[in-house]
Amino acid sequence: MKRNLVLAAALASLAACSSSQVPTDTDLVTLLHSEQSAGKTGDARPLDPHAVQCLSVYSGDAELTQKLPSAALSNAAKLQCRSRVDLWLADQQRNPAKYKFTDISAPAVAKRALALYLANGGVSLNSEEPAPATAQVTPPADANVAPADNVNEGPAPDIIDTLAKADNVCRDIKAAVAKGPFNARLYRYGQNCEGDLKRSRDNVARYREQGRQADIDAEARKMASMSASGERLLGHAKP
Repeated sequence: MKRNLVLAAALASLAACSSSQVPTDTDLVTLLHSEQSAGKTGDARPLDPHAVQCLSVYSGDAELTQKLPSAALSNAAKLQCRSRVDLWLADQQRNPAKYKFTDISAPAVAKRALALYLANGGVSLNSEEPAPATAQVTPPADANVAPADNVNEGPAPDIIDTLAKADNVCRDIKAAVAKGPFNARLYRYGQNCEGDLKRSRDNVARYREQGRQADIDAEARKMASMSASGERLLGHAKP
């Protein structure tokens, strides 16, 4: 009986290992290429240094992590880089094979990603800020998206109406994200808007208790700007 249990456990472990996917070099380049090289094709595209660094951090491999700057190992840095890589994993164009984070952060895969990064012109990741030219975390604003309205001109909008509108825009963007196709900017907005709204409502409640009308007006302007940006993102995302 005991022998059967041991055999069953070994088979289960083997099945779990065999279920993981091992990405090819082409898969890694497609998934992890820097956003500045998005229009290029082929395996010679440079990999994003922060994505490669992120896989090294999460791999748990001592050989990889001991060469990284201390800032990359902080909880804040780990959460930020994981969120960014998760965005790319959710992108059908970058990740058509639907790899999971555990697939690409396995030690052997993280080492291969680092080797590809260095082979394609990458610099060492042991500096505090790798490859400044490709280090930005948030993609640049799309040239086709108009800048937000200057809500600081004229009287402040009504805070109740402004929060209601921001709530509607947040729901519309979340619905658009759920419907697809994947859009990184809409996804990020949808991830943040509910928290931003809650903080704004809490701030307004506190300002009212303290009689701080100027701060309420400032909050209204901020949320109006947020709504305007969300509406433009929605408009730009429509086919």
